[in-house]
Amino acid sequence: MNNQQKSDVEIGRVYRGKVKNVVPFGIFVEILPGKEGLCHISEYDHSRIARLEDHVKVGDMVDVMLIGTNEKGQLRLSRKATLPQSQSQSPSQSQRPFRPRS
Repeated sequence: MNNQQKSDVEIGRVYRGKVKNVVPFGIFVEILPGKEGLCHISEYDHSRIARLEDHVKVGDMVDVMLIGTNEKGQLRLSRKATLPQSQSQSPSQSQRPFRPRS
């Protein structure tokens, strides 16, 4: 039955998974027992994230959508796809327009 569970992933479905590893380019999330995928840093939030370590840690539970697989069959995940557009639109230092000092 565990083998059946591993193959029961479907593109477009939202999973609640546990963060297994945080690396500079993304987070690895276990969406089913023994089934892990990568949520790239660009797919974590609608706004730019400089350091994922400031937002998520190993063991956190996150909602992610399976958005595809790569050429090696690895799972591609997106947290951003599960968020409403307006949730992460609050102004931050990185979103402010550049104004040169006179």
